[in-house]
Amino acid sequence: MSRVFLGLLVAASLILGGVASAAPCDPTFATAEDCWPGTGKRAGDHRGRFAGFDVVVDDKLPRKVATFVLTRIGKVLARAYAKDDVAAGYLKNLDKVEVAASSTGNRFVGWRRGKGEVMLVSVGSFLDKKAGFLVDSIVRAAREKVSKENPLVERVGNLRLEGSPYPDVDNRPFFRDMKRVMEMSKKLPKRLRRYVDALDAIHYVPRSKHFAKTGPGDPAIALYNTRLSEEGARRIFVHRDMKWNSEVGVLLLLVHEGTHAVQHATAGRYEKDLPAQQAALKKLPAGTPERGDLKQRIDRMKGYLSTWNGNKKDKRGISKRMRFECEATVNEIKAAKALGVSPDLVDDSLYIQHCDKAGALIAQWRDQRLKEGLRKANGG
Repeated sequence: MSRVFLGLLVAASLILGGVASAAPCDPTFATAEDCWPGTGKRAGDHRGRFAGFDVVVDDKLPRKVATFVLTRIGKVLARAYAKDDVAAGYLKNLDKVEVAASSTGNRFVGWRRGKGEVMLVSVGSFLDKKAGFLVDSIVRAAREKVSKENPLVERVGNLRLEGSPYPDVDNRPFFRDMKRVMEMSKKLPKRLRRYVDALDAIHYVPRSKHFAKTGPGDPAIALYNTRLSEEGARRIFVHRDMKWNSEVGVLLLLVHEGTHAVQHATAGRYEKDLPAQQAALKKLPAGTPERGDLKQRIDRMKGYLSTWNGNKKDKRGISKRMRFECEATVNEIKAAKALGVSPDLVDDSLYIQHCDKAGALIAQWRDQRLKEGLRKANGG
């Protein structure tokens, strides 16, 4: 959500900082500019053809960050193609490679859905000390397309759990606890469980010693990433070491981030439906109730999209996108209450001070618990 856009700015400064302070040249050190001569031809600031593959870098990323990526992508793709015959057999069918905006902590290699053979790579994947992990991730993703198997992937129903590829990260707590969390989610009311069900994949990317020392890890436990998500592939990235997370806390996290997945889906549906709605409006006679109702519906859709895609601020100087964080926080509070845990687990959220409804729910909940406590103390 809004934190992703902040992440873009952080990513730009950290990536460039990594280049400026690079260690002596090591041909496998991904952040050393001189070690990665381009193997291909650029076709503008954010695209080009490298190692025989068309590459497009997210236009949300600054030009200098796109240059950072395009300088390295050719060597990475060439190494991946040469490393594994099975992977090479699939990679030769690629239509293009898309490098998507992400926070600095995200590592992701996967596939677009229904748009030809398009490989999707997070920009954070270029921030390892050595490029071998990105190369291996590309090979692993290509081999999975052929064999349907991936040693880092387990499933709980339709939910895909993907562990970290870094050897210093223990994936066992992630798989174990996520399975427990998904079982616990069955206790939620249906109206809240739908937010957990909206997620298609959870990726585990805690801090690793193999990350380039370009700055701090993500402060949030996890993030839903709109640039790496789409219909049928709603993804969140867990950044906090699972050894330090309570299972209830993780479930509340899924409700919060799953709300963003539903919001993203709503924005996509509105964007798709608006042209037809506007065409229908033109055919309705002026002054009719039907036209008035449809006009209001269109205005609501436009307002939602304007807020989702924009970053305008209200009179308090707070981004109007906060409405989406408030909705997610309210759902998180409702889920905590439904699970019977203490409000202490959720009332330290930074969003509550900006969300009147969330603050009111917490106050009401505490008041209710106090009254129940007094009644029990008095033998009631």
